[in-house]
Amino acid sequence: MNGMIRKQFLRITVCLMLVLTMSVTILQEPVQAAGTTSGFTTDLVDLSRSATFRTYARAGKGGVGFIGTSLGAPEGAAIYIEDGRNTCSGKYIYKVFYEGRSWTIYASDVVDLKDTAYSTAYYATLKREKNGKKVKAKKTALIGDVMDPLHYCNIYAKPKVTDENCIATAAVGETIYVIRENYNEKWAEILWGGVIGYIKKDCLNYADSYLSDIGIRSQQDIKQAKKAGLTYKGFLCYYGVPAGDCEKYFQ
Repeated sequence: MNGMIRKQFLRITVCLMLVLTMSVTILQEPVQAAGTTSGFTTDLVDLSRSATFRTYARAGKGGVGFIGTSLGAPEGAAIYIEDGRNTCSGKYIYKVFYEGRSWTIYASDVVDLKDTAYSTAYYATLKREKNGKKVKAKKTALIGDVMDPLHYCNIYAKPKVTDENCIATAAVGETIYVIRENYNEKWAEILWGGVIGYIKKDCLNYADSYLSDIGIRSQQDIKQAKKAGLTYKGFLCYYGVPAGDCEKYFQ
């Protein structure tokens, strides 16, 4: 009887040790990546495709935590606000962007809400079109290399990197309509949602502009197919290429 109890106790002990070992193995990396310090990483979270910002705030004292995750942003970090709503519990939450990704936070965790320079960009566009001449893009480009998708670029109301000037973010593969490719040494002038903006020139990929306006997965499929010399267009159209447009990707 004692022997059976001893064996059962040993079995339970071993099982508990295995569970603890698996927990440490699985959770170790995300826990190390989490936090509200400047050195944390969000690499384990998917990039959002794009967003436009009209308001931003600062992470409050002690930083801000992202709801439903163990990640956060350090105190004083710029947090871009997309929209907000009340919860059933009576708390107000924001949908925000930080490091190219979408999060949800409690409104009470941020301070110093301000407008971005979006209105500046909007009225600059209206001023240029004052005489009825529509601002038109001359070229199309993609953000970055679609085969290296874990990157994003910010779009600014003026050709200067400041938190206030940042009015949008776009991930690799997003289509950019270019007004002036060489606005100056570092910047290109673009149209973003019908508004004039500016983006760093090294963000733009003109060689793959034929892949504009389709999803990142389809862009990758088409590039791989071209590299392999495949010509079965129907298969690739199934993956999201707009109907009737398949031919242009294989010219």
